[in-house]
Amino acid sequence: MQITDGTTTINLIGSDGYQLIYNGWSPNLAHLSNSSMGPVFENVVESIPIAITGDSMVQIMERYAALSDLLHQSEVWSKNDAGVDAVKFKYQPNGSALASPLQAVIVGRSNSGRFLAPPSTYNDAAFVGNVMAPVVVSFTRRGLLLGATEAKSSATSTSNPAILTATTFTDEPKIPVPYDAKIEFYDTGALSAIDPIQNMAIFFSNSANKFHIEEGEDASADTGMTDTAVATASGGNVIRGTLAPASQNTATYAQANWSTFDSGIRMVTVAAMIRSQDAIAFSTYLRLGTNITTGEIINSNVSYVDGTNTNPLIVYYGPIALSQGMSNYDIRFVFNGITGSGDFDLDYFCIIGLDENTRQFYFEKNSYHAREQLFINHNLDSKLKPSVYMADDGPVSITYSGYEAGDALLVASGNSISALVMGGGGNSANYIINDSGTDPLDIDLTVTRTMGYLTPL
Repeated sequence: MQITDGTTTINLIGSDGYQLIYNGWSPNLAHLSNSSMGPVFENVVESIPIAITGDSMVQIMERYAALSDLLHQSEVWSKNDAGVDAVKFKYQPNGSALASPLQAVIVGRSNSGRFLAPPSTYNDAAFVGNVMAPVVVSFTRRGLLLGATEAKSSATSTSNPAILTATTFTDEPKIPVPYDAKIEFYDTGALSAIDPIQNMAIFFSNSANKFHIEEGEDASADTGMTDTAVATASGGNVIRGTLAPASQNTATYAQANWSTFDSGIRMVTVAAMIRSQDAIAFSTYLRLGTNITTGEIINSNVSYVDGTNTNPLIVYYGPIALSQGMSNYDIRFVFNGITGSGDFDLDYFCIIGLDENTRQFYFEKNSYHAREQLFINHNLDSKLKPSVYMADDGPVSITYSGYEAGDALLVASGNSISALVMGGGGNSANYIINDSGTDPLDIDLTVTRTMGYLTPL
């Protein structure tokens, strides 16, 4: 059992003059957080009774002060004071099968308001037998105890939008554990710059069947819309409609197309790549139905495309609550003209299952030119705020949401991580993420997962 910042280490079991009092402590168990804005698990308070020994009263006092200073550093760090390292609590039970101790960052004092509670003999001229006891060490740590890391990579996708899966991690946790992600963009096998784009969204979850990509031209029926070849579109085609004020176009897609979608999901959102080609304004919503004309019907929220931007944009529908599995619903896109007359395109749409494992990062109006790799790092030793950046350039402006869990952290249970990557707009009216021409960039995903535990093993 240790308290350490990586440079200064205090062992609390039988060495360095600190000794855990026998039968005096057991680790506390973290519980799910009730907060919609914080980490998945609540912080935990530990109170550990120890004895401090030494060759003299002066040495005992010095050891007491060293422990006090290290714990104070944890609070300085947690209050965003730069220049000090995080302080961690490390623990490994006797007989543990793990190769290394588990650890959690100490974030401050306990509810008692102090780190150390010395005995009533603190002011005595000397400690009996050169022992100060009991000294109660109290602190608040992060609830999840972190273990070993493991990295897995997906196969490379030669087109986008794409669903990428890094799978077969050694352990399969039943609780959400954190992971970092790296997404790389390639052109003919070499890291490539991304042609500037208008917007990009990346969704993460713990299973590929919580995502589905559907091409716009795959509609089973439509009103006022036709398949049209576009070189910079996904699959080389879009479904194109023509609107005037008060007119309506629709495109319908059959439930059989997403028959393998996770049947347990009861909340979805849909993200579509849509372009107002002729600067027309229109509203749009989804109509979901077990039969699109009869049976259960669910209407999504109404979204608006104002026509001021003629680049392809990601348009969101939902979240949409379902009473049964997504594979039981057809989807109809409804478009209603508001102002102006002209064409608009639906290139593709993505269905995203929302649960405690789903996370989204959304990038808007950034020039990604000359950047080849996107990193989303947890910085688990810092403030639990992901660091999101493109290689060889500064941080980018993002928005993010964790849906039900409410936080932006990448966490998931299970032994695989999947990412859905979509993006477009910018130069040449790109509907996809491509090079400086019309070719889609290859994309792959690398996930580094940190195993987490609620109780030490």
